[in-house]
Amino acid sequence: MTKKLYNIMHPFRIVKQLVIFDLEMEKRKLKMKETLAARNLTKMKEENKKVPKEVVNAAEILIQLHMNSFGTSSTKDACEGSEGVGPKNEDISKGKSPEKADK
Repeated sequence: MTKKLYNIMHPFRIVKQLVIFDLEMEKRKLKMKETLAARNLTKMKEENKKVPKEVVNAAEILIQLHMNSFGTSSTKDACEGSEGVGPKNEDISKGKSPEKADK
């Protein structure tokens, strides 16, 4: 890489590193909030206190956000599958092959 090209590209590398670092910090913050919410929820259940519905909802939302942000999905999502992948159910029930269904 020539020195001139390096001087042009160097600021973009720094910005890329900063963006990656910022995303990693956001993931860590979200993970800490999710852990804290789960810990508080279990602590309240252990103490046999009545857990407010808002606390349960907030904990569930944080856990879902955590699962979505790290690319994991619940078993319900995995069972449903995604649209646009594979042949459609109507085509299979009519006895058409996926190649013929597209035409």
